[in-house]
Order: sequence, then C-alpha cells, then structure tokens
Amino acid sequence: MRLHRFFVQNSFEGSEVILTDAKLIHQIIRVLRLGVGDTIILANGTLDEVIVSIVLVSKTALTARIQERIHNTREPRLRTTLYLAILKREHVDFAVEKTTEAGVACIVPVLTQRTVKQALKLDRLRVIAREAAEQSGRGVVPEIREPIIFNEALVAASRDHDICLFFNIGAPPLIAQGSIVSAGLFIGPEGGWAEEELIQAREYDVRETGLGVLTLRAETAAIIATYLVSHSQS
Repeated sequence: MRLHRFFVQNSFEGSEVILTDAKLIHQIIRVLRLGVGDTIILANGTLDEVIVSIVLVSKTALTARIQERIHNTREPRLRTTLYLAILKREHVDFAVEKTTEAGVACIVPVLTQRTVKQALKLDRLRVIAREAAEQSGRGVVPEIREPIIFNEALVAASRDHDICLFFNIGAPPLIAQGSIVSAGLFIGPEGGWAEEELIQAREYDVRETGLGVLTLRAETAAIIATYLVSHSQS
C-alpha cells in the first residue's frame, strides 16, 4: 500500500520525530484518519526522508518513531526555473500543480503587457506546490517567488542560468540542451507575447524556441516545456 508523504520542518537526527503543526496533525488524524500504529513518510526538503510509525497523538503534538531513513534520488539533475506570465486563477493553479509534478525547481510569476489578472494568492500556490510535491514523490518543494515585471525577469534569468529558453509560437522546435545544470524557461500569457517583449528578449542571451505547430494553452506549454527541459539530463 502506498504510504502518505508529508513535508515538515523537522530534522531527523534522533529516533523520533515530534510534529506540532496543527494543520498537519488535523490532516493526518482527522482527514486521513490515521493513528497510532500507522506508517507515513516525512520529508524535510533536504532529500533526506524517513519512514515513521505513529506512536502517540495528543491535542497539540504527534510523535512518530523512525523506522527507516531514505535518501530521495528522484529530483531532476537539471534545475529549471519557470518564468510564467500570470494567468487566470484556475490556470495558474493547474500550472503550478503540474509543473511541480514535472520537476520544476522554482516558479517566478511575471507581469507582461498582456497580463489580464495581476493579483496572486502566493500562500495558496505554495500549498498547491507542497501538496503536488508530496503526491509525486519530490525530494523538495518548488520555490514560489514574488511576481516581477518582464524586464526584471529577463535580467535575472540571463544572470542566474546556464541557458534561457524563450518559448514562442512558430519558433524552431526545442532540441537537447547539452550539459547544463540550470535553465530558465519563459512562458507567455494567454494572448501571447507582445512584439515589444519579443524584441526585448532578443537583446538578452536567450534562445527562442517552440513546442511544435499547434497552439497550446499557456499552462499546457509550461508543463510540457518543464518536463522536457528538466529531464533532458537524465
């Protein structure tokens, strides 16, 4: 039977782990109806994980005994940062969930000329990313950063990554990227990139690329691009 996984703030140095997060305890005990004697997996975002057995539950704490220590080896070797134009709520929620499953390391919301919705509930997106990471067996939870404007994203990406890929309809297809460790991926809004943004992007060290001849939704392009690039070094 597949074990439930949870990301926690604890270290795993001793023989027991004590959880005090009220929301997490509620999820384990009340929602999932687990209790003393049940086994779960805990991860702390350092690629170290433990299989634990619940031994004590109180109103304020859950104590679990470590049964086995695991090193998570499922993270992609290539670190991808997704610079994602801000989408409508249901679309950005979906993109965060699925790109987390696809292996993204960091998501940076970007304000573009054709951005329709500008407000984001970052706390909600971080919960979505954490739950998707737990479900998919990730060793870390992707970072969700504060939104930035388009030109700031270009500056940051060209500075921070070995390669920057600018996805655009009609551009040459994505090809293998060679031996790199960090990539920045730019995915535009529902209405596509403005011409001024295309010109500005070409002034930076970015590679314009595409995902075929079909017109994809922004969230679909984000998922496909993240998976292809993240696992190109596997």
